[in-house]
Amino acid sequence: VKKKRPSIQLWCVDEPDEQTPTTSTTTTTITTKTTSQAILITAGTGVNPGAEIYNPSTQTSCSLPKLPQERYYHSQEGGLICGGGGKAERTTCVKWSPASGTWVQSHTLRQRRYGHVSWATDSGVYLIGGALSLKTSEKVMLNGSVVESFGLKYDTRYSCATSDPDNKELILTGGSDERKRVSVYTDAGWQRDLTPLNQGRYHHACGSYINGGKKFYMVSGGWTGSARLDSTEILSDNVWRTVAGKLPAPMYGLRAATINNRVLIFGGYDGGDKDTILEFSYETESWTEIGAMKEARRYHAVSVVSYEDFAKWCN
Repeated sequence: VKKKRPSIQLWCVDEPDEQTPTTSTTTTTITTKTTSQAILITAGTGVNPGAEIYNPSTQTSCSLPKLPQERYYHSQEGGLICGGGGKAERTTCVKWSPASGTWVQSHTLRQRRYGHVSWATDSGVYLIGGALSLKTSEKVMLNGSVVESFGLKYDTRYSCATSDPDNKELILTGGSDERKRVSVYTDAGWQRDLTPLNQGRYHHACGSYINGGKKFYMVSGGWTGSARLDSTEILSDNVWRTVAGKLPAPMYGLRAATINNRVLIFGGYDGGDKDTILEFSYETESWTEIGAMKEARRYHAVSVVSYEDFAKWCN
């Protein structure tokens, strides 16, 4: 299985990719700038409106210019941030500008949204559900417009979403209303349900990885409605399996990102906000602490971005 490289530049690059043709009398050579990937971490409770970049190749973090407003329970795809806590913020998106090193308002949403999920596609970013828009979705377009999209079969607030770009699908897990539910969505809306989670959860982390040529989906941590969770479940052949390896502590409000086939978890709440960065080993099915963020946080957002788009503005 060939893993597709995530689309990380559509929502943050002001200039076209740097490709410089060099000509001679006989040949033409195209020189393409090499980019490296990093994790953009934004906002959350307790640190609003902080943002930072984590570079997994050096295992270091640096601080970025702050967002113009506080955000938590927001969504994030590349350098595009939509909805979240606060009042005005629930109906706006902001986008990172590499040229100016600032966050610029890019879209006005049709619905108020927080606790929703997002899905980046070639034609735009879907914003799905949320605490104030339980059964609706909308699509944020590259040209700055926002259009209504499909209706939802279930209440998906505080669920977690993992993209499957190979099949052009989105896998939604858990949520405060459907805590064990696992559903598959496409751009036409709900398609089917998969086997339920073993443990109902929301405010959890989710992700995917490839091992032995096979793709696996996973969920970790979260809240049952009465208790924090430290368990991790992995989906294989439509069966969820709870692995022996646990998080360092039961926690919720944590966020996960898959970068270069590495599943990393950032922050969370275990009685206090966490700054830890954890990595999952799919060989041993266990978690290891590999670093720390600049700020402890929960209910934040993370996404894979091009490091070069942020490096100039990192402190």
